[in-house]
Amino acid sequence: MLRELRDVKSFILDESFIHFAYENEYYDLKTASNLVYKFPNLILVKSMSKDFGIAGIRAGYAVMSSKRVQELLSNGFLWNSNGLSEYFFRLYTRDSFLLEYEKVRIKYIKETQDFIEQLKQLPNIKVYPSKANFALIELFNGQTSDEFVFKMLIDFGVYLRTCSDKIGLKGEFIRLASRTKEENKYIIEAFTKELKE
Repeated sequence: MLRELRDVKSFILDESFIHFAYENEYYDLKTASNLVYKFPNLILVKSMSKDFGIAGIRAGYAVMSSKRVQELLSNGFLWNSNGLSEYFFRLYTRDSFLLEYEKVRIKYIKETQDFIEQLKQLPNIKVYPSKANFALIELFNGQTSDEFVFKMLIDFGVYLRTCSDKIGLKGEFIRLASRTKEENKYIIEAFTKELKE
C-alpha cells in the first residue's frame, strides 16, 4: 500500500494495540516504525494509554520522518502534555524499563490468549480470533448485546462494550477486554453463570 500511495501526503497507520500483537512463538513485536525512513509520508500513531492501561491521561505519540518533525516544530505544532503523561514518556525511554516491560508484555499476551481460549469453550457464544487485548464475541443466547452488557454489569460488575452501534456487524456482538489473570477468572465464572440462564 505504501508503495502505491507514495503521492498521498499523509499515510497514517494506527499502531495503538501493536504491543499486544505478536508474530511468532517468541512473541516478537512487529512494527512499521522502520518504514518511516523509506516512506516519508508515513505517520505512525501509538497510544501509551493502551500499552500501560492509563487511558485517563490520554498519552500517545507519533513516529514520522525527521523532516516532518522539523516542519511541525517550525510551524509551532508542539503539543504540551501534563506531568503525569510526561512521567510515562520519560519512563518509556529507560532501557531498564523497556526490558522489564517486554517481560510483562509477553506474560500478558500469554494470559490473554489463555483467557480467549477459555472463552471459546463457553456455550452460546462465538469468540473471534484476536491478537489484541480484547475479543469480539457474538452472542447466541437470545439476548441483545445491550441486554447482555447491562445484565453483566448489574449482576456481576463486569463492564463490557456493546457493539450494537458498530456498522457492518450483523447479529449481537460485544467486545471484552482481557484484565489480570484473577479478574479474567472471575469474568469466565460470570459468563458461565449468565450464559447458562
